[in-house]
Amino acid sequence: MTSTEIKDLIDAIYHGTADPDDAKKLLKLFCDYIDKSEPVPDDILIFLKHAFTAVLTEEKTLDKALGLKRKRGTPKRDEERDTLIALQFLKLLNSGESHVSARLILADRLFISEGRVKKCWANYEENARYLMRIENYRENHSQQEN
Repeated sequence: MTSTEIKDLIDAIYHGTADPDDAKKLLKLFCDYIDKSEPVPDDILIFLKHAFTAVLTEEKTLDKALGLKRKRGTPKRDEERDTLIALQFLKLLNSGESHVSARLILADRLFISEGRVKKCWANYEENARYLMRIENYRENHSQQEN
């Protein structure tokens, strides 16, 4: 399983859209790394840390935290988070980064796939541009007051 596939799977588990069998594949992959005494990819370790934290804080059951049990109902995207990802993407573009470079930077920084960054930008570009105008307005007016 490639790094991108791992990130996509983890993203799907977080959002409750992963198939429980896919979550089992991720756990088996973790066990395979341990059995072979190979380093476990950071994405998997971070996923497990978040899952165990959710269990310890009683936010989720172990089955749900690991993606072994699907959430009920239609999975919903976190629009606010996706908009903020699009905003960070816009900021990188404005700082001179190319689209490809900005996607890679954000994917690495946020432990998500490039595809997720691309979808966030495609779906929330307008919202991100609006938020950027608000930030610029506030910044300009706070400087005028000082």
